[in-house]
Formats: sequence, structure tokens, C-alpha cells
Amino acid sequence: MYRSRYQHRMLLRRLRHGCAATVLLAALLLPLSAAAAVSGTTTAARQANHPPAASLRCKHRNAAAGTVRYSHWQFPDTLNPYQATTISAGTTISAMFDSLLGYDNRSRLFPVMLSRIPTIKNGDVSAGGTEITLHLKRGMQWSNGAEITSAAVWFGWKIDMDVQTGPACISSCDVIKRITTPDRYSAVLYLKRPRANIVKVLPSLWPRAWPGAWSNDPHVAAHELGQDGSFSFEDAGYPTNGPFQVESFVRDDRIVLHPMNHYTILNCGAHIRNLIFAFFSSKPDLIAAAATGATDVTEGYTVADLPLLKQHRDRYRLDAPPAFTFEHLEFNLDRSYGGTPNPLATRDVRLALALAMDKIGLIRSALGINLKQARSIVAWTPWINTPHLKLGFADASVNGQWDPLEFNATTHHYGAYVQPGTPTALRHARQILQHTTYAHGFTLDLVTTSGNPVRAAQVEVLSNNWGRLGVKLNPQYIPSSRLFGAWTDDGTMDHGDFQVAMSAITNAPDPDALKFFMESRFIDRVKRVHATINSNSAGIRDPVIDRAFERAANDSNREVRKRNYYTVQERMTQQAYWVLLYFRPFITTTSFRLQGIKPGPLGPYWNMYQWKVGRLQ
Repeated sequence: MYRSRYQHRMLLRRLRHGCAATVLLAALLLPLSAAAAVSGTTTAARQANHPPAASLRCKHRNAAAGTVRYSHWQFPDTLNPYQATTISAGTTISAMFDSLLGYDNRSRLFPVMLSRIPTIKNGDVSAGGTEITLHLKRGMQWSNGAEITSAAVWFGWKIDMDVQTGPACISSCDVIKRITTPDRYSAVLYLKRPRANIVKVLPSLWPRAWPGAWSNDPHVAAHELGQDGSFSFEDAGYPTNGPFQVESFVRDDRIVLHPMNHYTILNCGAHIRNLIFAFFSSKPDLIAAAATGATDVTEGYTVADLPLLKQHRDRYRLDAPPAFTFEHLEFNLDRSYGGTPNPLATRDVRLALALAMDKIGLIRSALGINLKQARSIVAWTPWINTPHLKLGFADASVNGQWDPLEFNATTHHYGAYVQPGTPTALRHARQILQHTTYAHGFTLDLVTTSGNPVRAAQVEVLSNNWGRLGVKLNPQYIPSSRLFGAWTDDGTMDHGDFQVAMSAITNAPDPDALKFFMESRFIDRVKRVHATINSNSAGIRDPVIDRAFERAANDSNREVRKRNYYTVQERMTQQAYWVLLYFRPFITTTSFRLQGIKPGPLGPYWNMYQWKVGRLQ
């Protein structure tokens, strides 16, 4: 199953988080090197000259009609955006919440709760990039009818800065030193320093008071949202602002949502009367449901599922756009595992394993595709780099597995990227392993999701490949709810109860989102207060990576960002912290009767407010 963390301040499928030709946010928003041109403009002047915020008063609300079912073979773990860890939860959360800015199906940024995107040109970014003015749309309402005002920006920031949520602001909105609200619909963010990506600066929005939960106390609100497992958003009594809200929740069965009566942000109310998440426990059942019309939208597939999906394409629309999702292995880097020394704490052991793996063979065998197809989706770094979709700052020179014993004809030194699994790579893997205390073999515990034949096939290939090094693989197939569960749910990944984990991650359009999986500050098992923002399950503790991510985030110069993101990619493969396998498309089926749905690299859920039930075509 996918592993994706959700932060309410984004709710832009990363995920927390995700992009057709990649959107470079620095180009869209903050070429901050030009910020000096408007740095003399005062906040007061900007407020005085700014046109009134867009009004959202609806003369006529949409008449909701019909029932639409959307499905996955995994049931959501929770609908609390601070605590959810699974992609299936994110689909429903997308229906329940709107954010300040969003990405469309072509990964273009657009204003959602804001009346416009802050830029230097329109004067909303000034003072050398250290002041950002947000103009909220007028007339937006919470699910209890209370108006959404600029006070929600300040209150949400205080929640995100509280340790009870992670803090969710770590290395993002913690760059804000203060927020002022000069009027009911404007908030000014004063930054400690410019940030290259404005999206990562934006905090959450939450009401200052919610009956029975909190009243003007952000710490209490942070505890409810970040730590209270019973604060689940599983009925209509929770604060939401999206087009739909939960009417009923039956675990491992269904979630029923109805239109949120006060929604005006992107539409005058939702068009669908009954929006239902219907759970199917396996992919064959899911495909059968799509083919028979028992459900309208399905997801959670891999390329291996395409042959079966194509057999029924006369019954639904089949989309498979490239996405920001990658299949990978994570090595547990802790010094000990199960009370004994952990072989994977040794870099040379990890390199040997990576070099011995026939990655192209694994992809072809597990997914049932040809050599050309395998080469088009093979992944060497988490930055997607395929013929059809590239993430900004993807390093094309990282085009294999790092081999310290391979002579590099370009640099005239040893150390080069090679195709793993070849006879030469395997020989080098054995030589590298001979210089460790594990030269005569060892056993590794591998965990992955149960009920997934593709993962089982991948494990079989790994077992054969690593067996050539004398490594015995002990696979454990466990439910995704346990594998990706939160700390309080005894989640396997969070607790570090694995040596090798096989999973997928859904990223975001900006590479900065990956730091939650790689920076040392996000290792949940070493924290006193646990939060889902801490996604570094491998336990990577690398100051080179830490510095590179922070330098890239804090500099608007494209070349500086490129250099530092290249450093991260090179370091990840040269230290073999992860082994990337392949990039996964976002495969969905959609009923022909469903109108307004627009799949893309982030999936089809970004515009659920536009979904309508129409006639069969």
C-alpha cells in the first residue's frame, strides 16, 4: 500500500503529501532574487491598494442529486488529517477539507481559499520575500456555519507550531516569526527569512473555538488534533470546510458523506447527494465491482493490474497518468535489531544488497512488462524522472546503483553508477561484503503489505537475488493498517520493527516534501511526543542530507537549490539508505456516468466539488 502522510495545511496530495510537466513553485511564485523590486512597499500600502476579497455569497445553491461510490482495497485508518497515514484516508479527507492553495490535474497551482496567489508582481510578497499577505475569500464558512476569517490563519499556525502536532510546522511554517490580521479577511506572515516555496510556508486554518473541543486555546486544539485518537472526524460534529462531511462511518465497510450545507469556497455546494466510500478487501473484488457498476471510482493499482483492468474497459474509463509515487525498499539503520547487531547499520552491507539486486528483472517479473517498459519506469532516486513526467531538480546523472569498486572513465577514479544485478555488479557486491563481519551471510526480516500479489512476486525475486550473497530473507506480510499505523497503534514502520520494508510513497510537486522521510529530525521512534509528520522510518541520521534539504528550502536561487537537491539524491544512493524500485502511475477507473472528474498525477480527488452524476454515455 502507499504510505503517505497528511498535513492539513497542505492537503495537496503528496502528501503530505505529488505532479504533468513539473510545476516549479519558485518560478510560479517566488523568484525571490527579484524581491528587492517591491521590498519598499509597506504592508499598509498593500492593504490600501488591494481590491476587495472575492465574495462567495451564493444566490442559488446547487441541487445535490444521485449517489456516487468511490473505492479502495484498503480501508482508511482515520479521517483526522494530522493522524492519517494511508492514501485511502486521503481520498476522503480531500472531500472534507479545502486548503489555501491547491494543485489541479496538470499540477498547476491555483487559489482555493485565497482570492489570489501571493506573488511579487501583485504586491502580496514583499520586504525581500519576508512578508507574505494572504487575502481570504469572503463568505467562507466552517461546517457549523461560523465564518472563516483571518483569525483562523493565526490560530492554525499556533496549532501547527505546538509539539502536540509534531510540530507540524517543523521546517516549513516555523519560518514564520509572527502573523498579524489587519482586517477580517487578510493575514500577513512575517518570515524570519525568505523561503523558496510559498506553499510550504502556509499554516493550517482552524476555528478558534469548536463546541466540546476547544475555545481559544491552540494548545488544547493541538492535543485534540494531534494526539487524541478518538478525535477521528468520523461524523458531522467535527470542524471541516470542504464540499462534503461525514454522515456515518462503519469501519471496514463504508463511509457515507453528504454535502456540507455551508460550502461556498469553490462551488455553491456539492452536486452529489450521497458520496460513499465503499470498501473492497482485494483488488480482484475491486475490479469486479468497477466492471459491474457496484462502484464508480477505484484506485490502488499497479501496472501489473492493467491487463485485467483493460479486459473491462468498455465498462469504465481507465486512466493511468504518470504520478509522483514510487515503490521502494527502506533499510532500518538502527545499530541493533531484536537485541542483536543490525547488519544494515553497515553501509557496505546495504551497498552489497543494492548491487546484487536485478532491478530491471524484478520489475519485469513482478509487473509482467517488457524490457522497454521496465526501463521507462525504473527508479534510481525518489525524484521522478521518466519520459512523461519529471520532478524539478531530478538528477539525471544518477542512473544506476552506486558501485565504489567500478572504475569511472570520466573522473578516472573508482566509484560509478552501474546496472545492478549484472555479473560484474554481483562480483563487486561479494567483494564489498567480504570486508564486513557479515561475509558468510545473515538473515533479514522483510515486511510488506498482505494481500498484494505484486509485492509477493517482488519478494520472491529479492530472495533469489540476495540468496546469491548468502542472505536469507524472512518475509512477513502484514495488514497495511498495522504496517503504516501510528505510534499509538503500534505501527511497524514508526516503531522500527523491521529490517527491510517494501512500500510506496506518494510525493508532492515540490521535492521539499521528501525531507519528512529523510531528515534526522523526523525519526518518530526517538521522539517523546509522537506525530505522523515524523516519516523517517529508516532512521536516516545524515547531517549532509539535513543541511542540503534546509539550504535548498531557504534559498531562492535555482542553482543553489539544484546543487543541494542533487546532493540529497547522490547521498541516498551512495549510502544505500533506500533502494528505489520503480515509479508507479496513478491508475483509476471511473464510471461513464460520473461527470466533472479530472484524473492527473495527483489522482482524481482534487476537484470533488465539481463531480456530478450524469447519464450513461
